[in-house]
Amino acid sequence: VHGLGTASWFSGAAVERGGSSISAERAGKVARGGAAAAVAAPRPRWEEGRVAAPECGVVFRTRTLSSSSSSAAAAATEPVSRRGGEEQRRQPPPPPTVVLLLHGFMGTAEDWEGIGEGLLFSAAAESGSGRGVVVVAADLPLHGQTTTVSSSPPDSDSDPDDSASWPAAVAAVRELCSVLSEKHAGGRPIAVAGYSLGARLAAAAAAAPKEQRGGAVGRLALVAGGAPQLSLAASHSLSAARAARDDELARALLRSAGEASEGAAAARASAFARSWYASSPLWAPLAASRRRVFSSSSSSSSSSSLLDAVVASRAAAIEGRGSDLAAALSGFSPGRTA
Repeated sequence: VHGLGTASWFSGAAVERGGSSISAERAGKVARGGAAAAVAAPRPRWEEGRVAAPECGVVFRTRTLSSSSSSAAAAATEPVSRRGGEEQRRQPPPPPTVVLLLHGFMGTAEDWEGIGEGLLFSAAAESGSGRGVVVVAADLPLHGQTTTVSSSPPDSDSDPDDSASWPAAVAAVRELCSVLSEKHAGGRPIAVAGYSLGARLAAAAAAAPKEQRGGAVGRLALVAGGAPQLSLAASHSLSAARAARDDELARALLRSAGEASEGAAAARASAFARSWYASSPLWAPLAASRRRVFSSSSSSSSSSSLLDAVVASRAAAIEGRGSDLAAALSGFSPGRTA
């Protein structure tokens, strides 16, 4: 069983010595006693997509799992049933439950892969209402493949760095929730789960006045989110100190991403990511834990630190969008989110 952001550690790694893969979904079915069904069930397929938040000028890159498409299609192609010689119009299926998943700093939508698949399978196995489930994992602003398109004219007085501000990020997530609510849930509130930075954004989006968020967020699940507003629980000086610390880290991240030499850039990106996870005791188990990888072509195996896998993933993110991540680290700092 993997944790948040560690789905890729098991992708192609948990392999029987005979060579056949064991997916997370099949393992879950076996645990429930459905071994025969688990062998036959295909792994759910994530659909890549883009969701525009036009008012905020952000285009979110998304990955979506859905259990409702087949039942909705069937209802659309067979709208009428017959009973006792009389035609009766089939009742449309209820709107699906929609869950938006928001990752943490330096992460991407892939961080939620195993958890998203688990949500889909659990909901399908336990729901008898016929209500479908749509799970959407999104890259946050300034992360992954989510892009920002300026809606301001060149001669406007708008701050060109406004996309890296906390209010802009909250507004973009709030609009994303509204768009997903209309697209998948018939305008009904959706559920949002967030981790760390994603949790803070989810909480801030849900806490906005109803006229701003449109009632799009109905339920929240926050993981390691801390306080949405540091200043509510701390003095102004503490908030300023946190902002200054994050600004210093952002400058270090920029230096890591700005190396001219490709080899030096990779080394600095890896060093920054490793220092990031070494800065909190929360991540200590990663360094002590090992993952074992079985070869599908032989009986040999190897092991590596779970921390190494996380560092490699985050270092790749820094090399890809280092300047944007630095802007996010500074602009989204808990010290300046009041």
